[in-house]
Amino acid sequence: MVRKMKSSSKISILVSVQIVLILGSFLVLAYLETTKALHGNLVNVSGKNRFLASEIKNEINHVVFHVTANSKFTAISSLEDNLLFLKNGGIHQDIELDPLNNKYDQDWKELWAQYVQLDRALNLVSGEDVVSVSVEDVERIEHLADNLITDSDILTNKIGKDLETLSFNLFILEVLLGSINIVVHVFMILYVISIFKKESEEKLKNERFTVIGELASNIAHDIKNPLTVIVNSLQILQKRSSRTSNAKEDLINKEVGRIGVSVKRIDHQVDEVLNYVKNVPMKIDENSLLEILRNAKDTAMSPSHIQIELPANDIKIECDETQLHVVFVNLFRNAIQAIGSDTGTIKVKILDLHQDKIHMDFVNSGPAIFENESSHIFEPLFTTKMEGTGLGLASCKNIITRHNGTIHVQSKPVVFTVILPKKYIPK
Repeated sequence: MVRKMKSSSKISILVSVQIVLILGSFLVLAYLETTKALHGNLVNVSGKNRFLASEIKNEINHVVFHVTANSKFTAISSLEDNLLFLKNGGIHQDIELDPLNNKYDQDWKELWAQYVQLDRALNLVSGEDVVSVSVEDVERIEHLADNLITDSDILTNKIGKDLETLSFNLFILEVLLGSINIVVHVFMILYVISIFKKESEEKLKNERFTVIGELASNIAHDIKNPLTVIVNSLQILQKRSSRTSNAKEDLINKEVGRIGVSVKRIDHQVDEVLNYVKNVPMKIDENSLLEILRNAKDTAMSPSHIQIELPANDIKIECDETQLHVVFVNLFRNAIQAIGSDTGTIKVKILDLHQDKIHMDFVNSGPAIFENESSHIFEPLFTTKMEGTGLGLASCKNIITRHNGTIHVQSKPVVFTVILPKKYIPK
């Protein structure tokens, strides 16, 4: 049997889902923000190659115009370090960098090739003292430096566009995750409100039914006493009228019979009220289902045109015999009333389909139940019969639920299915 989850458990699950969603969103965004920052560092490091190439051009010009006392070039060494840092990643001067993505390998190789040529050209004109540098050498070095700047810009632009795409995707993801969190949060609030509202309504409904139940129980007991007096008086009248036989006595006997039928109807309805409102302790013993069904069949007293067929097999389960007797009687009487004056049958099947529980099917040949009725048929005070109280099937459900079982109805054909555990385990 599947137990109904408590409201507190539902709320705890919802809160846990919300917390997991928020933490998950935070971790994803934090990871992407870190990736974005590292990609930004990549742009800066790649862009530094342009600056270093420009520094090389400045250094060669300083040599030509005798601004410096020697022709040593330092920017080329910094360019080499920067290119290797760009390729391999790591931490340099408090800047963290991931290794360069394979998608940029070709661009980096071209940039490195330009560096190698520039380095060779500079080695040819470098020395301890100022030397005479030809115009051709200067133009060649500047041309190589310009090529390196161009290749560096190409790589930097590619990395920059990827950074823009990453920033845009991150923005979209932030909006999406924020919207999802808001929707889930609003849903959680509305759901929690609905749970509390439902519980409040159920609590109010239960309180009302408790008050009504106490009142109905008192009234039912008060009705029982005069009914007993009426029944006893009718029996005396019947015995007395049986001694004589004339038209007047026959009329009296007919009216006494009508009164007796009405008294039985009232007594049945009073019993339904009492069975629903009273909450007597369960007396659990191992009982034969077939024996309880036989006793219930005798109590229901089906008319001759309706046959009640009991199962041939039997199963013993732990249950309250008296309360299950009430359930079976109610199911038999409900079927008898549904069949009415037509010839019909009520078949009971005991199915041992599971190791720990049994199924009982009460099949009757009465008319089908409408769909809008079947969903309310076990609710208190719901009835489609003029003489019904609407408490018979509600009592059945209460009793079966107290046994940790379930009861439901099928419309075509009409089948009431009762599922009960073989071993009763108190909650």
